Amino acid sequence: MATRTPSISDVAVKAKTGKTWGAWRKTLDAAGAKAMDHAAIAKMVAAKFNLSGWWAQCVTVEYELMTGKRARHQKKDGFSASVSKTLAVATASMFKLFDHDATRRRLLGQTVTFSTRRANKTLRFAWPGGGRVVIAFYPKAARKTQVTFQHEKLAAAKDVIAMKKFWAGVVAKAEKLAAN
Repeated sequence: MATRTPSISDVAVKAKTGKTWGAWRKTLDAAGAKAMDHAAIAKMVAAKFNLSGWWAQCVTVEYELMTGKRARHQKKDGFSASVSKTLAVATASMFKLFDHDATRRRLLGQTVTFSTRRANKTLRFAWPGGGRVVIAFYPKAARKTQVTFQHEKLAAAKDVIAMKKFWAGVVAKAEKLAAN
């Protein structure tokens, strides 16, 4: 198995938690984390090492990745693919592209029904091929919006690559449509 590089550097994690990733692995191994589930490890890390919930989750997930208890992009309920880009488009205009039925079908190549719709903020729907999608819109300036696609509950790790590619294509189409 190839060695992976953590998303947060040893310098940064040590500055915030007092330990490098290698030290965390040894510490958690010694504390019996190999036999614990995710929730138990996170709870122990927060309580025993006085870390915030965010850092306890971060340390727990990285430990699970280091030890093979979790695969990359794996969550409790499957795998997750995420794509995000900041576009030179006002938030209301970008939201409108995805909120309009015909335009949404053109962008997605699918008909979907929203389970949650928060104007200019989020759209949530079941994906016909499996999983759940959340599109989030974050205003960055008067005419700039970060749009994020989170495709959750994917069945397998191989689905992550395909869906990241798909959602990146959707972003490109949306950017092109918004420019016209």
